[in-house]
Amino acid sequence: MQTLQARSDDRQKPLQLEADSADLNKGKGISVYQGNVSLVQGTTHLQADKLVLYHNAQLTLEKMEAFGKPVHFRTQPDGQAKPVRAKARHMRYDLQRQQLILTGNSVLRQNQNTFSSEIITYDTIKDIVKAGKTAKNPVGKGKTGKSSGRVKVVIQPKK
Repeated sequence: MQTLQARSDDRQKPLQLEADSADLNKGKGISVYQGNVSLVQGTTHLQADKLVLYHNAQLTLEKMEAFGKPVHFRTQPDGQAKPVRAKARHMRYDLQRQQLILTGNSVLRQNQNTFSSEIITYDTIKDIVKAGKTAKNPVGKGKTGKSSGRVKVVIQPKK
């Protein structure tokens, strides 16, 4: 499994999942884990109330969605002293595009810099963060139809 800009050797480590329940449907290509879900692969950690994994006929993982109040995510990229951390009510990770989409009170922390918005999209290949209504929803409205609000970015000075 490819992980969000994790250490390169994390991909060679086993994917460990724990949950209160699991429903694996190979025919539909969906695995659903519910209740205090924990995913660990090397330095990558995810905590959620529900995790849905989507895979193709060859059982290759294509995307995953996590739901929680909130979902917590952490990974340690190569060459960085501090882990990347994220939290949101919903996280979707597309392994083909290596893109993380956070929705619902989303926060992404890279080093000491912080991005906060209703919607945050993080392209892990190009290392590009987009936040706010331009991140995913061009009209700036969430599922409830309410405005996604303003974006807050805190960038720490280089030392």
